[in-house]
Amino acid sequence: MYNLGWSLGMFLLPIPALALLWDDRASTSFALTAIGLGIVFVGVIIVSNVWKTPHYKVMLAWDPAPGSQAGDVRRRSLRMQALLRGDRVR
Repeated sequence: MYNLGWSLGMFLLPIPALALLWDDRASTSFALTAIGLGIVFVGVIIVSNVWKTPHYKVMLAWDPAPGSQAGDVRRRSLRMQALLRGDRVR
């Protein structure tokens, strides 16, 4: 949910800025805000939702075979993700 909130914020907050800058469409501020909105839309909204999220859900559903190293690798990966998010990890 945390990641979704930041993604939506990056996508939705430039829209009012573009609306306020609409009268001065030739300005650098308008152009850079529009470019940034386009980059966020393609990079965060489309790539994340179309390619990354479905694969991530499949990987989280994997049940490693007993005795394999896959369980250890998954635990390390989830721990690293928690650290990157800033969560407390024991």
